Amino acid sequence: MQLFEQEEVFKELMSKWIANREMNKLAELWAKGFYIDWRLLYSNVIPKRISLPTYPFSQERCWAPEVEARAVRTETAKAPAVTSSCTLLFEPAWKKQDIPLEVEIPAYDRRMVLLCEPEEVLHEKLEASLNGATQVLAFQSGKGRIDERFQGYAVQAFESIQSMLKDKPKGRVLVQIVVRNSGEGRLFSGLSGLLKTARLENPKFIGQLIEVEQGEQAEGILAKLEDNSRSPMDGWIRYEEGQRKTACWSRLVTSGQKRSFHGEIVGSI
Repeated sequence: MQLFEQEEVFKELMSKWIANREMNKLAELWAKGFYIDWRLLYSNVIPKRISLPTYPFSQERCWAPEVEARAVRTETAKAPAVTSSCTLLFEPAWKKQDIPLEVEIPAYDRRMVLLCEPEEVLHEKLEASLNGATQVLAFQSGKGRIDERFQGYAVQAFESIQSMLKDKPKGRVLVQIVVRNSGEGRLFSGLSGLLKTARLENPKFIGQLIEVEQGEQAEGILAKLEDNSRSPMDGWIRYEEGQRKTACWSRLVTSGQKRSFHGEIVGSI
């Protein structure tokens, strides 16, 4: 099962993630069943394979010599006991991240774009530009309260995604929700939780919440939809002052807390 259509492009993207120490993306792919060439982690120096002893009934001794064992025990005894512990805190953050130009758009069986309270002309232009290849839905509500509108849009998004998945598509499906990143429009970014849940329940589902700047025209939004379809691992994207940023977690250093940690570490979010 391949995430990208061209193996060479996939390897280049993996190399970039390795160089940037973005191991979480590789781990997520591997956990979902994708093939990962772990040899790329070691560059030109491949570590030696260590065989573990098996089949003990043959009564063959497979352990290291006693002299080496004593040396290991002596070295271990010198290590000081660690009793201290601390808590690591993380906070949501945004990281500037461009999409490599060489990455091509993966093949999608179905695509859907959901617009939260768009201008009427925006909906019409996107539908015309996509030529029916992508289903475009606009969420509008006559209710004034933001909480009621958010709840209504969440239900509509859920039903739209559920209807798409009930058709049991053979390939991957892509759903992109577009919201404004200012005013009340930014509150609709909470719909990203719905996309994350759908992605966990169905490995073929790829969801992206894209925040665009106020006043962004149809041509710009269309280009951003196409660009982000080339990077399915990014689930929450924000465009700010012309820069593309993705959601991530950043370590929070409180006052009086040093940056170096030793001992047992308990992480909490």
